[in-house]
Amino acid sequence: MSLYPPPGEDQESADERALSRRLDALREYVACLHQEDVHTQKEVRWRLHSVLQPLQELEGVGHADLLQCLEPWVGRRAGDLQPPALSLLAPLLDELADVVAHLDGSGEMLRPAEEPLIYVQDVDASQGQHLAQQLKSMGYRVQVFLRLDALQASTLRRPPQVILLGPARHEQAAALDWIAALRAAQAAPPCILIGHDESFEEQLAAVRAGVGGYFSRPVHLAGLYQRLAQILSVEQGEAARVLLLSPQGDSPLLAPLAAAGLLVQSVSRGEMLFAGLSSLQPEVLLIDAVDSDSAMQWAGLVRLHDAWMQVPLLFYVAEGMAAPPLWQIADQVLFAVHGDDRLIASVRAHARRSRLLTQALTRDGLTGLLTQSEIKNRLATEIERSQRYGKPLSVALLEIDHFEDIRATYGHLIGDMVLRTLAHLLRNRVRRTDLLGRYGGETFIILLSDCALSSAGSLVEDLRQKFAALSLHPSLQDFFCTFSAGVSVLKGHESIEALLMRLDEARLEARRSGQNRLCIL
Repeated sequence: MSLYPPPGEDQESADERALSRRLDALREYVACLHQEDVHTQKEVRWRLHSVLQPLQELEGVGHADLLQCLEPWVGRRAGDLQPPALSLLAPLLDELADVVAHLDGSGEMLRPAEEPLIYVQDVDASQGQHLAQQLKSMGYRVQVFLRLDALQASTLRRPPQVILLGPARHEQAAALDWIAALRAAQAAPPCILIGHDESFEEQLAAVRAGVGGYFSRPVHLAGLYQRLAQILSVEQGEAARVLLLSPQGDSPLLAPLAAAGLLVQSVSRGEMLFAGLSSLQPEVLLIDAVDSDSAMQWAGLVRLHDAWMQVPLLFYVAEGMAAPPLWQIADQVLFAVHGDDRLIASVRAHARRSRLLTQALTRDGLTGLLTQSEIKNRLATEIERSQRYGKPLSVALLEIDHFEDIRATYGHLIGDMVLRTLAHLLRNRVRRTDLLGRYGGETFIILLSDCALSSAGSLVEDLRQKFAALSLHPSLQDFFCTFSAGVSVLKGHESIEALLMRLDEARLEARRSGQNRLCIL
C-alpha cells in the first residue's frame, strides 16, 4: 500500500520532494541518452515531456534549471544539436510546458498530447493570468494577450479552438466587429465575451457578432468550464455513424454521405446485418429501397431486437412507390426526387437526436459522466477485454472531501458546481479511450485500460493536486476543495466485485489517513 503525500507532510515539503525526484529522474534519463540513438527533435519531445512538464509546474523551476540539466547531453551530441543548442531547446521547452502528458508502461501517452488551445485576451492583466492558470489546471493550453491587436495577429497566424475575449470598454465594439468579420469569412473560432455591465445592449451586441458565450466580471469559473466543454464538444464532435442497407450492392448514396463527413458503413448481405450493427453501433439506419424493398424487411428484423429499438430508421424510396406495410416502422420516408441535400440534413438531424437520447439514458444529468449502472457495465466489458488480451486495467475511485459540509455551509447549488468542476477536470485530463463515471453522490470512477498501476497512480496524484489548486467560486474567497482517492489494478482473473471491494478499501484508507490523499492498493 502507498499513500501520497505521506501522512504528516505539508504541501511545501511535498513539492520539494517532488522537485528532487523529478530532477533525479531527468538527470538519469539524460545520462541514458548518451548511449541511445535519439536524433530528431520530435523524438526528443516525445521522450522528454513526461519528466520536463512536472518540473515546469513546480514553483521556482524555470528554463535555466532544465537547460542546466540538459547541457551535458547537448554538448556531447554536437553532431545533432550544435551550439547554440539553447535556441533549439528553449522553444521546445516552451512547447513542452503546454503539454501535460504521462507515459504508461508501454510508452503510450496516458492522455492526449494536443489539448484544446485557448486564447485569453483581457484588459485586466491579473484576471487574464488568473484565468490562464485555472484553465491550464483544467487541461487546456492557454496563451494570454493584454492587447487586442496582439490577439488578432496571433489568431491569423495560428487560430485557436476558442477565444476568450475581454477587451477594454472602449475597444469592445471594435473587438465584436472583428469577430463578426471573421465569422462572415468563415474563419472565426468560437468566442466567449467577458463583458462589463451585463446590460441587455451589451449582450445583444455579442449575439449579433456571433459569440458563443457571455460572462460578466468576475468570471464564474464553473460556468466557464461548462460552456467551454459544450463548445468543444460541438467543434470536436465525432462524425455521425450511419449503417446503410443496400441489398442491390453498392448504393449511390454512399458517396454523398461520405463526402458530407458522415461515417458510413454499407451492408449488402442480410447475414452481415447484425455484425454491422455490433461493429459500428450506428446512430442512424438508412435503408436504400429505390431498386429493392427487401432492405425494408431487413429493417423489420432490426425492430425485433430491443437493443436496436432506439436507432432511427430512414427509408429512401423511389417517387411514386406504393406504401408497403413496413413503412409504418420507419421514422422518416425520404423520396429520391428530393435530392442529396435533404437526405444529408435528415440523416444529421436524426443522428443528433439519437446521440442526445443515448446520452440521456447513459449519462448523469448533472456531470455528463456515465451513470453508475452504465460505468459498471463498461467495467465488466473492460475486465473481460483485459483478461482476454493480457493488458493491464487500472481503476481509480475518487471522493470529494467534506462534501456534506460544503453543501450544508454553501448550499446545494455550490455543491453541484463543485461536482461539475471536478467532472470537467477529469474529462480534460484523461485519454479519449478512458472511461469516466459518477459512481455515487460525490464519488467518481475512472477506468484506465492498458495502463499500469504506477502510471495510473501518477495520473490520479496529478489530478489531486490540480483539483486542490482550483479556485472554485469568484465571490467566495479561498474556496478550494480536495478529494481522496484509491487506485488499484485488475489482478489475474478476479471478479468485478473483488476489484471494486479492494478499490473501495483504498479509498477509505486515503480518507482515514487525513483526506486529500491517494492510496494505491
